[in-house]
Amino acid sequence: MNKEKDLSSSALQIYIYLLKKNPEPQPYSEIKKDLGLPKSTIHYNLDKLQKEGLVQETPNGYTVVEFQQLPALRNYISVFGKILPRYVLFSVFFAIMSIIQLLIQVVPEIRIVGFALSIFGLVWTLRDVYKYRL
Repeated sequence: MNKEKDLSSSALQIYIYLLKKNPEPQPYSEIKKDLGLPKSTIHYNLDKLQKEGLVQETPNGYTVVEFQQLPALRNYISVFGKILPRYVLFSVFFAIMSIIQLLIQVVPEIRIVGFALSIFGLVWTLRDVYKYRL
């Protein structure tokens, strides 16, 4: 089943909201208050997300069952249960590499760390290319 066609923009909005709040369950009232969607829209889309197996209802509210890499979420990743834009990690990586490059010019013994982080960056990029067919 192609979940991209089955999920409306409201359903994706609710799913992303729950991913951002993960792992804490969010009661219906909080979802309604934070997203400002009509009551019927929230009920309909939560039911749809539950049927798709993306969301579950707990006694304390709704929570994401497990992060699913939907086509609409291609530019996001899940890190320690939190959803982040994919390119945040690249930005952090290159900022750290820039700092290390400055340190290498001052302290030559740090070169091995820079080399190791460069290898890590290459492996990370190849993983993304392979996994998401970029």
